[in-house]
Parts: sequence; C-alpha cells; structure tokens
Amino acid sequence: MSGKRPYEDPQDDRNPKRPRHSLPPPQTRSYPHPSTSAPRSQQHQYSADSVAPLVASHYNAKPDAGLSVRSQSAIIGLRDFNNWCKAVIIQEFTKRARLTIPHNAQRGLRVLDMCCGKGGDLGKWAKAGIQELVGLDIAKISIDDAKGRYEEGRRRRGPSAFMFNAFFQTQNCFVRPLSDSLGPNPPPFDLVSTQFSWHYSFENEGSARQALKNVSDALRPGGFFIGTLPDAYWIVKRLKSENGLSFGNSIYSIKFEQRDKFPLFGHKYWFVLEDAIDNAPEFLVHFPSLTRLAAEYGLKLVFKKRLHDLYLERSQEGDDGQLFRRMLGNKVITDDEWEAIGIYLAFGFQKQEPAPVQQNIL
Repeated sequence: MSGKRPYEDPQDDRNPKRPRHSLPPPQTRSYPHPSTSAPRSQQHQYSADSVAPLVASHYNAKPDAGLSVRSQSAIIGLRDFNNWCKAVIIQEFTKRARLTIPHNAQRGLRVLDMCCGKGGDLGKWAKAGIQELVGLDIAKISIDDAKGRYEEGRRRRGPSAFMFNAFFQTQNCFVRPLSDSLGPNPPPFDLVSTQFSWHYSFENEGSARQALKNVSDALRPGGFFIGTLPDAYWIVKRLKSENGLSFGNSIYSIKFEQRDKFPLFGHKYWFVLEDAIDNAPEFLVHFPSLTRLAAEYGLKLVFKKRLHDLYLERSQEGDDGQLFRRMLGNKVITDDEWEAIGIYLAFGFQKQEPAPVQQNIL
C-alpha cells in the first residue's frame, strides 16, 4: 500500500508500553411503545446489504454471563481496564454536564444510552448520581437483559442500589429517528453515551447522519455526547505493517476484505475478540469526517483520547487513580490485552447554543 491515505495520522508515532509489573501501578417517565408511534414496516428499514440484522443477531446470541463466569474470562484484565476507562469518562462528563444545567432547572441529570447493550454501564451511571436513563439497543435480548439487571439493582440496598429511573426499548438508533421510541419532542437529555458501538453508524453516510441527528435532537444546548470507538488511524497503521488483509494476536483479530481503497464510509472489517465478539462486521470511523458531520448538527469536539493515553494520564493519582486500583486490583494486563486496548479511543462532543437570529434594523 503506497501513497497518502485518508486514515493516516502523521502525528501517530507513539506506542505506549504496557507496565512491566502487576496492575494497578504506583419517577418513571412514560414513553410510547413503538407500535403506537410508527408503522411496523418502518421500525427497522435496512438496505438490502446492511449488516444491522447480522449485528443484532450476533448480540442476541451472546448470553449474559454471570459475574463468576466473567471473572474467569481470558480477557478479564482488558474488560476491567475498559470499564475503568468508561467510568472515568462518565464521571468527568456528568460533572461537566451538571455545571451547564440551567440554574432554574430543579432536576438531576437525564442520560440517553444509545446501544446500551445488556446494561453493563448501569452501575457506573448509578455511581454518577443521575436521575433518569433511557437505554436503546438494536438487540432485543440485550434489552431484556438490561431490564433484568436494572430491576435487580433497584432491589438492592445501600450504595450499590440503582436510585435512578430507567426505560429500555429496542431500536436501531442509526437508522430510525428517536421518535420511534421516545415519541415527538421528549424532554432533552444532558448526556448521550455510545460505548464501543458508534462504528456501526459509519456503514454509510446516511446512517452516520441519522445517528448524529438523533444525538443532536436528544441533547439540550450545552449537553454532551460521549463514547468509545475503534481508532481507525491505529487500525490502518497496523494493517499497513502486514502484507495481508488481517492481523491480531492470541485474543483478537481484524480482517479486511480489501486494502486498496479507503472510503470515508462503509469500510468494513471483521472483528474477533475472545470471550466477547465472534467475527462481527465493523466499520472504520474516519474521525475528521465524524468531526465535520458532527459540526453540521451543532456538536463540537471537546475531548479525544486514546485509551493508552488515558491510562498514562489518569491512572496514577487522584480519584481516577483510586478507582483504577479498586477496579483492577492485582490483575495483570498481558501484552496481547494491552495491544487490543490500543484499538480504542474515547471522545466527547458538546452541543452548541443555537446561533442568534440576526435582525435587520431599518
């Protein structure tokens, strides 16, 4: 592969090393049922070659492993590390969101979790002290699992109890408008979160735009859109270091269908992650295109950090360091896990205030 590609980052020459010691180092709102808000034929409209049904069936087929099973996973270090990263981002942006709530708003934070999966972040939102959460996901069984996890958390007592209200609904947030699930003109959200899922929106420009429109429509001015996604620069750089179409190690693999053309949308690859993802289709996210499109929908990039860099900057001191030590314990991140962690980055956008209407004074 020769010549400049749109996914090349001239500043991406770093390869942070994994530490060579054990880690850690020094009231319910009512929403309409889809059947009352959109005809059944319109609830999931995919192009003939869309991967959305395949993605939904993939995650529907994944059982919700219990805590004891997850603790024996071959990638437990990676799982806990990624959960720490999400917890750090959630805590930071819930604090930022509180600072931007209008002073006359007598309420707590409202969160929209797009692609909420099985509800793995519910505990993080509980610790962040939110008031209400709406969880949407393409996979119905995942939504059922999320409901069960939420109901279990509501039955608890003490600091681990879920004190916020929640609503869950099956929806493809990258194809259909949010009104399918939330009805017209729902109260605005302070935060929208998409963790390890936004890359599915880049199947084509239309789905990327629908996803960003949904985010922008959901947020109040000053609210934040946060998430984690695969770092396309890192992936393409790694691909270029190989002669074939695939690369990986003992716990993950990425396989492309071609390496000659690098479109800004729809550049598909197949991803395997042991104990988590079984050869699922994903798409490169050309970050400059994401930033450009987001700006068209009033969203300004305010945070972007590779997970390796988040670790280097935040795992040693303060509240984030204490959280790291509590969540990782004495686990060891293997070299292969550390490489897989490098696939991802975290991001944050803020919805801008609408531009004032200029009036001509005669």
